[in-house]
Amino acid sequence: MKNNLMLSLKSGVGKSTSLLQYLFENRKNYNSISGYTTRRVYKDNKVYGYILIEINKALDLYFCNHSSDSILKCNYNEIVIDEVFLKTIDDKYLFNQDIFEKYFLNYIDLNSDLIVIDEIGGKELLNSKILSALIEIFNSNENLIVVYKLQKQFNNMLKSSNKLADEILSKRKILEKHLANFDLITQNNLNEPYLTFEIIGKYLNYGETND
Repeated sequence: MKNNLMLSLKSGVGKSTSLLQYLFENRKNYNSISGYTTRRVYKDNKVYGYILIEINKALDLYFCNHSSDSILKCNYNEIVIDEVFLKTIDDKYLFNQDIFEKYFLNYIDLNSDLIVIDEIGGKELLNSKILSALIEIFNSNENLIVVYKLQKQFNNMLKSSNKLADEILSKRKILEKHLANFDLITQNNLNEPYLTFEIIGKYLNYGETND
């Protein structure tokens, strides 16, 4: 039976950490996994930007050290600059959709038993190839776990994208039509201060449904 799960939660509750731990503990239950998680890049103790890391590479790193911090965070001198799809400059975000598109399309395999997308729901939706790929993924027969940008965080992002706000909102509405049948973990039904891999497992393995 196909399982689709969407995580839409505020920052700091452990979305990516719990997701990595769930996948690590349950990797053997899937014939193949594809997708990505997002890595925060630091330079001079400040956030320089963000890159995508392929989910199996992330799980291999997790196997080596059993720590999500070394996967979800890295230093500027550890990465290739051309991998950075989102830079933070003077508290503003500079998004490069060509870089995001390259790695997004490379890391997703529609023939995978499980597809992991961590995260989606912002300026990348303005890219027609990405939006079309997402719709195809959401309508596929594969198991899916999607981290979807919380509306409040999305609204904060729009403050620096006034000219694009209406267009991004319209793309989100198109995408959300295809998320209607997903089980949801939101702030309303989490009932715990932090997300855990056991909670994710309940939804995926025991048929928890939307509240």
